[in-house]
Amino acid sequence: MARTRTMLILCGVVFFSIAPARGQTYPSGPIRWLVGFAAGGTADMISRDIGSHLEKIWGQPVIIENRPGANGATATAALATAKPTDRR
Repeated sequence: MARTRTMLILCGVVFFSIAPARGQTYPSGPIRWLVGFAAGGTADMISRDIGSHLEKIWGQPVIIENRPGANGATATAALATAKPTDRR
């Protein structure tokens, strides 16, 4: 009996602790997609195809940015120095 009561209390605590997270909307602004290869290549075409599908699903624009050079290191550096998103 005590074990069942403990499990019910634990389930209630977990349910109420994650309830506010369900009300958040993501994404709340444009999405920036970095591609580490030149425009017109396979990676660019696949990224643009996936980006167009994500625009329909999320209702937000997906901006594809090509950053070729140094085997993807240029895009990685741009990602590392990117401004963090607001996650309120």
